[in-house]
Order: sequence, then structure tokens, then C-alpha cells
Amino acid sequence: MLENNGRTGGIGARFTHGARAQLQGCMLRSNDVGVSVDRHAAVSVRGCTLQRNPWAAYHVGYSCKTACLALEDNTV
Repeated sequence: MLENNGRTGGIGARFTHGARAQLQGCMLRSNDVGVSVDRHAAVSVRGCTLQRNPWAAYHVGYSCKTACLALEDNTV
């Protein structure tokens, strides 16, 4: 579980600068943004639950042309 219990939410899972990752069966809650990708990152999110992320469940940054975010069978 990726959860922020402080006063500011922040980002649950952030990937940038060529990062490669797979999130599977995770819970991301109480963050400002659940998952963020940018700048050549490639991330797949499968079977995850994203709750109480008031700004966005998913975010792709300014360099979105070079980022890849695959979403499959998630609950938002």
C-alpha cells in the first residue's frame, strides 16, 4: 500500500528519467496523485486500486511524448 498520512498528499508512485516499472495488485490511496510518469519512463499498472487521490488517479508529465503508461483492470 502506498499511502500518505501527512497533511500534504504528494504522489503515491512517481516514475521518470527512463524508469521501468510494473505495479500489480497495489493499493494507492490518500495521495494527491496516485501514479505519475514522465520523461522516457515506461510503467504498467495492473489490478491496482486507487482511492482518495483528489487531484488525479493517473498523471503524465510535461514530456508525455516520451512516456508510456499502460493501464489494465484497475479500480479507481
